[in-house]
Amino acid sequence: MDEPAILSDVLLPEHSALERFRVAPFYPQHQSIDNEVNGLKMIQLREPVPTLFNTKHVDDIFMELAERIGILYGEGGLYDHLNNAIDWVDKTDGLNMNGEWKLDVNKKYTLEEIFDRQIRGWPYSGGKGLEDLRKKGYIEHWKPRKEFYLYYYFPGNKTRHPIY
Repeated sequence: MDEPAILSDVLLPEHSALERFRVAPFYPQHQSIDNEVNGLKMIQLREPVPTLFNTKHVDDIFMELAERIGILYGEGGLYDHLNNAIDWVDKTDGLNMNGEWKLDVNKKYTLEEIFDRQIRGWPYSGGKGLEDLRKKGYIEHWKPRKEFYLYYYFPGNKTRHPIY
């Protein structure tokens, strides 16, 4: 135990980084030398290593705490917030709860069920879910160049630079 843990009244037994099951979008850099990832939309998976101690995924801890204090279910609850949250980087292209894959705010879900719904609701998943993601480790979608905008690209290649 470290010093903050020794001085704490309550410890939340969270997994270490490598013990966490993780599903996350890939955020390409704004610029790259050869533009090799421009237009790439991808979600990636990291399977956890076996835990050493009696710990839990931090999201499982949050859901358990939310249930115990009565803010997990119903309108305004944690599940309702997950349904309405928008990815802060990818906006509507992110892992949001979309359409038929939104959570029922009166039913309890496991973390894997929530990840599966996020993946299936991702606009580029093509109906794939968590099992498909586990087979390959990632699900990718390449957007055609005409569908994304960068500072050097202008629709129709009609960039105009007026000089006065």
